[in-house]
Amino acid sequence: MGYIPQNLYNPDLNWAANKKLEGGLELGFLKDRLLLDAEWYRNRCGNQLVQYNLPAQTGFSDVTQNFQALVQNTGLELTLTSTNMKTKVFAWRTALNVTIARNKLVSFPGIATSSYYETYAVGKSLSEKFGFRYAGINDTTGVYQFRSSKGGVTSNPVYTYDGLTLNDQGFYGNTDPKFFGGLTNSFSFKGFQLDLTLQFRKTTGTNYLGQINQNLYPGFMVNEPTVILDRWQHPYEQTDIAKFSAKFGSPAYDGRNYLVESSGIYSDASYIRLKTLSVSYMLPASYLNKIKVQSCRIYCHVQNLFTLTDYKIGDPETQSIYGVPPMKTVTAGLQFTF
Repeated sequence: MGYIPQNLYNPDLNWAANKKLEGGLELGFLKDRLLLDAEWYRNRCGNQLVQYNLPAQTGFSDVTQNFQALVQNTGLELTLTSTNMKTKVFAWRTALNVTIARNKLVSFPGIATSSYYETYAVGKSLSEKFGFRYAGINDTTGVYQFRSSKGGVTSNPVYTYDGLTLNDQGFYGNTDPKFFGGLTNSFSFKGFQLDLTLQFRKTTGTNYLGQINQNLYPGFMVNEPTVILDRWQHPYEQTDIAKFSAKFGSPAYDGRNYLVESSGIYSDASYIRLKTLSVSYMLPASYLNKIKVQSCRIYCHVQNLFTLTDYKIGDPETQSIYGVPPMKTVTAGLQFTF
């Protein structure tokens, strides 16, 4: 039995270097009825360990090596807790948390001549997207269009081959969340308790056009969303789905290939979701003492009750029309303590 090499040997591998800086602030107002917790951090990682891409003829698609690239992650985490109202029989409390996180490539020596010149850009996020700039569908031909470097639109955009030549590709945005967090309100009245938690996120994500056209495009034996029935079929039609074509190399077929490498497969994936809703009632002790029960709680717990979003087709959190979205669940019961 012979040996099969699994990866290229690199005797010069070293650990990546990490430098961290953190700061925090805790404040209380109105006799601590209002509490603010703020934390800021900056992490810098150098001497990066990366899977460097190699030409396939070398026998391996990549090799693990150190790269003199410097990546910076910064963030601000805010938590605000308030006691809005509190009496002998009623209480209302609110907790809000927001996270704002950013990352960028601070430096990458020789990036223009590396295999990463179309993946990363110095001064930009690691989630920055490179490709064509989508310009909709030509209402006369029914083919996808893209912005050209000359300021017009074209159905035959020009690729980048050396990372330096002016052409129709470029960096057009990133998928990093601008912010995310949650808001919880708790109400109590005598034996009743009500808790509501909202989850929110402001971000850009992959849309249904990307999922339809990347691997599961019409003509193959796969399930498709009904939106494809609204494809372009006649001049001057306004639609998001280009005309169909059974011919390889046709403008419509090539347009689909250009689309999946463009900003057209990304859109707003922001949402506000009622993540949890919980209602409970604790029976009075005077009734329970007669049956020798310490406590009895009746409760109902609901998850993912509804979502507010402009995201079309599918769930904005999973960003998949073929995957399983967060399940809506309802749980009810009795809890006894003897």
